[in-house]
Amino acid sequence: MPAPIAQVHRAGLERYLRTGHGLVVDADGPVEMPARTRAGDEIRVELRLSEVDTPGGNRYAVAVIRDAMQRKHLELINLELAQMRIARADAEEAIADRDELLAVVGAALERSPNPDELRRLARALTEFRQWHSGEFDLCIHEADLVNIVHAATDALRRRRPAQRLLISLPPAAAVNCDPQRMRQALDEVLDELCHAGPEATRVEVRLDLLPPSSVRLTVSTEASADQSVFGAGLQLSRALLRRQGGTLGTSQSTAGCLQVVMTLPGSARAPRPKQARPRKGRVGAEPSL
Repeated sequence: MPAPIAQVHRAGLERYLRTGHGLVVDADGPVEMPARTRAGDEIRVELRLSEVDTPGGNRYAVAVIRDAMQRKHLELINLELAQMRIARADAEEAIADRDELLAVVGAALERSPNPDELRRLARALTEFRQWHSGEFDLCIHEADLVNIVHAATDALRRRRPAQRLLISLPPAAAVNCDPQRMRQALDEVLDELCHAGPEATRVEVRLDLLPPSSVRLTVSTEASADQSVFGAGLQLSRALLRRQGGTLGTSQSTAGCLQVVMTLPGSARAPRPKQARPRKGRVGAEPSL
């Protein structure tokens, strides 16, 4: 035993002889402690002491000692393997993002896009490259998704004054996200859906709180639209959601209506109630709910 452990051992032995109880003898399982080899090297061992009484009234203790260094080594190996699996999953996800992006870009170029579509495509490609090169950092903290949705829809109205919007939101929705990147993802989704359908198509934005701790944001079109026109902006939004612990999926109903569903992890704390935000009226605008 190392000198400090030997002192503790002698004190424990005296207590055991006096009371019949000890820290190691009464332990539920092996106790890990430092030990010293004959060569003087310090190692870690697991010690189990069991009391044995003989018919003659003599007391003995059976000590089982096992080298704990091998278990520690296995734990380190398992940790390294877990890190390798995470790195591999990240690499495979990046490759999948790239392949999806290339497919979208190829389909967009085959449709002979107009100058506005080319500008949107170039912007999304630039941001996608910056994101995967590490030029963008995430700052994830608790935020109210309701405020982010209001800011994104207000900006959409300024860009497209004739756009019809129907918004259904709870009083508050606390999530863990990067507000700036979440706003960027939502802007891209709104632009993609608005360009996918006819100009007068109404776009609905709905926010639902899902038990036990997640939030679902659904953006959908009122009329039939073409899902094949989804561009690189949607792929960028999917990558942004993934890196914030969320998901983004698309679907198309039998009637041809498009729907984009985004989920985000909710905050551990319950959102604080707040007063409804006043909305400015506008001629021809849909009422906000």
